[in-house]
Amino acid sequence: MRAALTQKVKKTRSVVLCGLGGFGKSRLAMYYKEQYGYEYSHFLWINAATYENALKSFRAAAESIFHLKMGNSSASGFPEGESEDCIFTVKRFLAEESNPAWLFVLDGIDDLDGYQPRNFLPSCAHGTIIVTTTRSELATAWGMPTVYIGSLDDVAGSQILLRNMSEDNRSDDSE
Repeated sequence: MRAALTQKVKKTRSVVLCGLGGFGKSRLAMYYKEQYGYEYSHFLWINAATYENALKSFRAAAESIFHLKMGNSSASGFPEGESEDCIFTVKRFLAEESNPAWLFVLDGIDDLDGYQPRNFLPSCAHGTIIVTTTRSELATAWGMPTVYIGSLDDVAGSQILLRNMSEDNRSDDSE
């Protein structure tokens, strides 16, 4: 993954993390951000599990961009408008030549019914994109390098099982 995202190319560097649900694709994307986030001026995470989730994430990102550009957080919020306005605002921000070093994660593209997540990607020749999905055909269709998150050894499998069990217990405690 690191090799794909550090190539010296004159296009957006990208990678698709593909594998079964629960195998750690999102965690790997977050780990990458934690390890190499200092290399990026901006970081945007879009929850693309559903179109509605993606719109909420784009709205939050557009509001952050609005406040960044306004220079203070006390300005009134991002103007109300169509959801597509938020997507356009984020994509325009990422495409700016003065903003070449960003990390954009499009997380959880699994259900493609009713929308085209490719429309969420910025059109520019800079920046870094990580996509997480269970859909292996997506990487091929989008022409992006793929890292397959595959089978686990016994130790890694046990760690995921224990982590999920502890997360379930925390959820039960909060109810």
